[in-house]
Formats: sequence, C-alpha cells, structure tokens
Amino acid sequence: MQCVAVGWLFEYNSTAACSPEHARALRYLGLWFWIPIVTISFYTNAAFPDYKWVGIILMIVFAIISWVLSFCMSKSRMSFTSWYHEIFFCGVDKLSMSITSLSNGDGSRSFWMPLFELYFGLCIKFLNPAALTFLFMQNLIDDLESPYAEQPAIMHVLASILVMIGILAVFVPMFTCDYPEKFEFDPNLEFAADQIYSDSLKSKNKVQATDHSQTGNQSEIELNTSKVPLNKPNIDS
Repeated sequence: MQCVAVGWLFEYNSTAACSPEHARALRYLGLWFWIPIVTISFYTNAAFPDYKWVGIILMIVFAIISWVLSFCMSKSRMSFTSWYHEIFFCGVDKLSMSITSLSNGDGSRSFWMPLFELYFGLCIKFLNPAALTFLFMQNLIDDLESPYAEQPAIMHVLASILVMIGILAVFVPMFTCDYPEKFEFDPNLEFAADQIYSDSLKSKNKVQATDHSQTGNQSEIELNTSKVPLNKPNIDS
C-alpha cells in the first residue's frame, strides 16, 4: 500500500494537470505496467506454476514496454530528463530527493545522490509492487488449493470477513473523504528538494539564454522548451 501510494498516487493529479502529454504519459505508464503485472502474476501461479520464471521475465519485458510507451507519449512535449523526473519517477522523485538533500546542509548535490534516487525510485515504484503482487497471487493460489490446517470452508469464509473489514477500512476513506487533511504545519516544505533542484536548473538555463540574447528570440524559444522539469501547479488550492 505504501509503495502504491508513494509511487503511483502521490503527485499524480498535480503532474497530470501540467499538460495533456503529462496526463497521457502517466496513463500509459500505469496501464501498461499494472495490467500485465496483475494478469501475469495470477495466471502464472494459477495455470502455469512450473513456469514461474517465464512469468517473471514477461513482467520485466512489459515493465520496459510501459517505460518506452510512456516516453513516446511525452517526447513531443518534454525531453528525456523531464520525463525521467516528472513521469517515470512521479511521486518517488520528490521523496528520494528530500531524503538525499538532508546530507548536504548547503543544498549542494553530491555525485552519489542521483544513483541512490535511481535505486530508491526503481525499488519503491516498480520492483516492490511487482514482487509483492506476484507473492500475493502465489499465496492466494496456494491457500485455495491447500486450505490452512485442513479447516472447513466455513472457517475460511469467516476469516475472510475480517480481512474484508480491514481492506474496507483502508480504501473507503480514500474515496469518500472530500476535504484535504489539516496539518499544523506546511508538509510541502518537507518535500521541496525536487522543486529547488528544478528551479536551480531553470536559473542556469535563463543565464545561458541571456548570454545569447543577440540571436533574437531563438534563446527564448529554447528556454521555453528547456530540458528540465516543469513546475507542477497546485490544483488543490
């Protein structure tokens, strides 16, 4: 749940609101990743338990396909760098950069930070959800084929009621709450490292555009299509 919330729900709406290309790229990334992951995990464990390794390979292939399709849906609007930060690591990029920014008090970027952010983002957004989905399907099929401790079916039905109550307690508030959670402080200040990094890159590009102002409006055009992440509008305000 935490991996899904951070990697797939956090910042989704604000990023999708940036442009139709952002929304399309996020949609292709999510659909082409999650539908094959869930489908392959179920059928591999239910119908082809002796070929689980094939299912794992197929999951990796479809994950890569989702990345490629997502970038193709956005390349007319943004560069690979922008897609990488805004789409590919939407949600986890803000969290990972907020973690690494604690290491340098002056706000500078160390060489190891992008490597850690890549590792962190891949694990939280793609690897962990895929692995946990596969294991969940595996355990589900095993429990259906071999009931726990040879208990009668009615005991499993009664036990499932408690599970359903827990699931409803998590998901129902997610879709029924119609107002944002109220904090005594601004939580956005704790996760501003990615925006600071983006603003820093844009400032550098603005300086370069000023140095080449003699070329007319071409510098301004290049600046407007710069290969840096866009500011994400706050649609909740």
